[in-house]
Amino acid sequence: MIMKEEEKGNTCMITIMSPTKTFNDNICPLKFDIEAMAFKDEIEELIAILKKYDVSEIMEIMKVSKVLGEATYKKYETFDDDIKGYEAIKYFYGEAFKGLDASTLDDEDIVFGHNHLVILSGLYGVVKPLDLIKPYRLEMGTKLKTANEKDLYGYWKDKLTTYMMKSIEDTSGEKVLLNLASDEYSKALDLKSIDEKYKVVTISFKENRDGKYKTIGTYAKKARGLMARYILKNKIDILEDIKYFNEDGYSFNEEQSDDNNFIFIR
Repeated sequence: MIMKEEEKGNTCMITIMSPTKTFNDNICPLKFDIEAMAFKDEIEELIAILKKYDVSEIMEIMKVSKVLGEATYKKYETFDDDIKGYEAIKYFYGEAFKGLDASTLDDEDIVFGHNHLVILSGLYGVVKPLDLIKPYRLEMGTKLKTANEKDLYGYWKDKLTTYMMKSIEDTSGEKVLLNLASDEYSKALDLKSIDEKYKVVTISFKENRDGKYKTIGTYAKKARGLMARYILKNKIDILEDIKYFNEDGYSFNEEQSDDNNFIFIR
C-alpha cells in the first residue's frame, strides 16, 4: 500500500531517465530560452563544436545514415535561429516515454515530476520535465571531442555528478537516487561517489524465458517509462513504495534484488 503523505515525513527521491532519439511532433511549441537551462554554457560550447562538422563527419561520429546525417547537420546549423522549444516530458517519444504517456498525466503529476525526475542528455546535460528543448541528436556515447575531453562521458561526468549530488543534498530526509536510465546514460554519472554519500538504487526489468530471467531491451525501455509514470501518479518519494509497482505484469523479486538493485520480473 502506498504511504500517505502524512506518513512519509521529509523524504527525497530523485529519479534519472535516459532521453530518446525520437520526438513527438504533434505538440505545440513554446519559446525556447537557453538561459533557463542548467548547463547553458556547456550547451553553447557543444553546439559551437557540432557546427564545425560537415555531413560526412556527423555520419562518422554518430554512426548514422546520410539521411540522418543531413537532418542532424541542419538541426545544428539552424539551432540558434530556431526559437521554438517543446516541453521535454511530452516531446521525447521513444519506448520509455510511451510508457510514461505524459499526455494523460495531470498538471499535478507533471509538477511533481519536474521536482523529482531528471532526464540525462548528451547535449543538454540534464533536462527536467517542464524544461523546453529543441530537437537534437547527440547520444551520450558519442565520441565527440571537446577542448579537454575525448568524449561526452569525460565532458559531462564531473558536471552531472556534482549537479545530482547538489540536488539530493538540498533536500531533507531520505536521500535516494533512483536509476531508471540505460547503461549508456547512467555511465555519465559517478554513481559510486553518489552512493558513498547517499544511496543509489538501479531498477531492472527481466522476462521469464524458459525458466531463466533475461533483460529484453524494448520491454525494459517501456517498463522504465511505466515505473516513472507510477512514481509521478502516486507522488512517490520514498524508496520502499517502489516495491509495490505491478504494472504490465511485473512484480518485485526480493530474491534477485539487493540494497542497490531492485529487480522486477514477469
